[in-house]
Amino acid sequence: MASVNKAPQRDLDTVPKRLKYLADHYPEREIFICVSKDTRDAFTAVRLLQLAEKFAARLVRQGFRHGDVIANTLPNSPERVVADVGLMLAGCTGMNGQILMADGSDFLGSSWKARCNGVILCPENWSAAWQMLGPSITDRHAGLFSPMSHEQVPDLTTAVLVWPRQSALHRPSFLEELEACEEDPPNLDLCQPEDVLYVLTTSGNTGYSKLIPHTHKEVIEIAAPVYLGPAGTATVNTANVVKVFNVRPLGWVGGSPFKTYVLGEVRVMVDTLTTQGHCDVTDILAGIKREKCSTGFVMPLEVEALLDHMTQEEIKDFRLKVIITGGQPIKRRQVARALLLSETVVVAYASSEAGLIAFKAYQDATKFEDFCGGKLVRGMAIRVVADNDQDCPCGVIGKILIKGPGVFRGFFNRHNTPDPSDASAFTSDGWYRTEDFGWFSATADGSQELYALGRAKDVISRDGIHLYPGWLEAKVIQHKDVIDVCILPYHKICAIVKTSPDSQLDEDGLRSFCHNMFLGNTNDNYVPVPDYYKILRGKDFPETATGKPNLHALRKIAEKSFGANELAPHFKA
Repeated sequence: MASVNKAPQRDLDTVPKRLKYLADHYPEREIFICVSKDTRDAFTAVRLLQLAEKFAARLVRQGFRHGDVIANTLPNSPERVVADVGLMLAGCTGMNGQILMADGSDFLGSSWKARCNGVILCPENWSAAWQMLGPSITDRHAGLFSPMSHEQVPDLTTAVLVWPRQSALHRPSFLEELEACEEDPPNLDLCQPEDVLYVLTTSGNTGYSKLIPHTHKEVIEIAAPVYLGPAGTATVNTANVVKVFNVRPLGWVGGSPFKTYVLGEVRVMVDTLTTQGHCDVTDILAGIKREKCSTGFVMPLEVEALLDHMTQEEIKDFRLKVIITGGQPIKRRQVARALLLSETVVVAYASSEAGLIAFKAYQDATKFEDFCGGKLVRGMAIRVVADNDQDCPCGVIGKILIKGPGVFRGFFNRHNTPDPSDASAFTSDGWYRTEDFGWFSATADGSQELYALGRAKDVISRDGIHLYPGWLEAKVIQHKDVIDVCILPYHKICAIVKTSPDSQLDEDGLRSFCHNMFLGNTNDNYVPVPDYYKILRGKDFPETATGKPNLHALRKIAEKSFGANELAPHFKA
């Protein structure tokens, strides 16, 4: 682990103060590096603050006030980083504004709930946000700020138009305009530790995005569990600075640059504003190799894409020191595949509501057991409970509850505070119900490790027996041609698998493989062999913006393939 500054930093209790500390003490350190195949744009804390302060001053002069909520729809880019930090400096609350649903219902519902006052848009036709919200702009020829009106979100009255550097229009880009203007920097005390810094959104697989607020205090706790100094406060990394490559969207928990803001960790990412929102495997490889990154946050599906590309292009000189992975129940085969690209694989169990919860490092896949999330990070408390909320013994599956200083305190709903969902999301004594199933396992040294099996709502009930999709997924993925698999929680079990484009595996072969996994009569209801099989090759397998299997899209594929009338009436929500 990198050494850290041992001096207590209790006065650095907001993110802007921590960025100012980095700018004052490490002015030459590049903390954000945005790359594409042909470009590199690096930001020290000094440069980032200078640009963000000018944007914050413009926001304040425009009339935005402390606590106003502004959604940011920009993809990963220097513009996104500057805008997010500018919102903090202005005392506003940033909200993840990325759109996943085709009709925009996730964004509009979230914006209504948050009573969004503004939205940051890239006014280019390739942007889904611009396609949806552009017609609501009342003056498209305005400068940085334009009035807007949307009947579903009446509080949304201002659009911030961020022109990219490669825009065909003959006008200064967002960054060029900020670099050229003179503005007095805002007071860092515009935000306080208990103010909501950012509102994260869920991935939207269910079609409904819950809003998860985190205060400055919580963000510092989320960033710091592995880096706490002797005084119990988060300390800035001062030596052995590691470049971490991460293409996760900045507005999601896996991509949130909290460690960069709080600890000075160097974040390398693909500038997807220059690539019109796209990021492919060649961008990832080029960025990692050019910046000589030693660590990468790489999801299992991206591991397979990298391995396929390296095989096709006969690339043999690529290897990381560490791959961090997670975001879904992890199986041994996925760890083994990741170890082909790195010396060490760190499996992490995390959530938008709490940040990192548990993790463990592996250099040998045979040491990994399916679904192991590792040991708890400092300060995190976890219980595994039965339906009556009584604690389960080690080895017994139950529902995972968490509590800790970085855990959010309730959903964000400015129309109805507290949000009605809070009543079912928390126990009476404040434990958050993660909706995950898992169990504890005792280790040789007397400690415990957490295993996370998957979502409780996905459990299939047959003849009084609970069947866990994650358990069956771990069996199916053992087939040599299967890259990933999703077991969908219908009354009749549906298995959708991803294979490489050139795989010869067909549904009959997959069915035979699955039936041979069981000794009993596979016609019995209690034997969890799939009833339906679907093979998707290569890019036909849908993924979310965060690199996970897109369950919402997979359910649509299953219902179209096998009949909604056959599946939907028995669907267990």
